[in-house]
Amino acid sequence: MGYLTVFLLSLVSLAYEVLLPRIFSFTQWHHLSFMVISVVVFGFGASGSLIALAEGRGSALLSANAPSHGQLGALGLLFSLSTAGSCLFLLGLPLDYFLLPLQVKQAGYLAGTYLVLVLPFFFAGAALSLSFALNPERSGWIYAAGMLGSACGAVVPALLLPRLGEVRIVLG
Repeated sequence: MGYLTVFLLSLVSLAYEVLLPRIFSFTQWHHLSFMVISVVVFGFGASGSLIALAEGRGSALLSANAPSHGQLGALGLLFSLSTAGSCLFLLGLPLDYFLLPLQVKQAGYLAGTYLVLVLPFFFAGAALSLSFALNPERSGWIYAAGMLGSACGAVVPALLLPRLGEVRIVLG
């Protein structure tokens, strides 16, 4: 995985993480904004665990003959599609946090929201973990590209919000 790809994936995933609490604050007030951190940590952690298990079992996923560029490209595409899809899902879902104690279906909506929002971070984490696993000799440079992308991902939404708004930033 190229350094530019790691940079961009880190930038976009952190920008989405920064924008999600803001989207939640408009759709559900601020009550579900806390959920974003757990969604991100769970997605990245689950994907890293899966890659570590595959590596430990000698899976073909991480072998030298595996088409690593194709796998990483597929994960990048899945990240892009799941980011747009999860944002649209979140905006169209009739979740009402205030009705949660009164309607059982609201708990299902909340669980569905959590699971759908995990997907982009799972795919981003899998792509980044796989890039480290496939290139352990370049891990320092991969880490640097990821950190630089994350730093930009924290700043870019603040610069674009006045002109575009949350949803247009996420959906492109």
